[in-house]
Amino acid sequence: MNLHLTNVVRKLFVTFKGDGVVHRIYKGFTMTYVYAQGTVRKIVEKTGENTRVIYEYKNTLLELQHLFQARDVEREINRVYAEIDSLLDTRKDATVDQLHQIDETLARHQKRLFELEAY
Repeated sequence: MNLHLTNVVRKLFVTFKGDGVVHRIYKGFTMTYVYAQGTVRKIVEKTGENTRVIYEYKNTLLELQHLFQARDVEREINRVYAEIDSLLDTRKDATVDQLHQIDETLARHQKRLFELEAY
């Protein structure tokens, strides 16, 4: 293994914010370094058939933000379903003028549910 070359490649990833994989081959095992945007995101040790993750970057803040956003979407979906149920109950006894207005609102809710489900 050429340590100088390996170090040059590592510095290139860091300097140019590159993405890539570097395999450092040692006697009996291989270390794999995965770079994303110039930083090490994962280090894996491979010995024969065995693979072991040594390090893996986790953006906990971003994961928590996605979790909270997903819960907000679930709450919004439940709110829209509740409004739809209420409108359908109201529709049973509505006049012709009210039916038109209720149907327009139901159509908006249907579109909103489609958007939320896509999220």
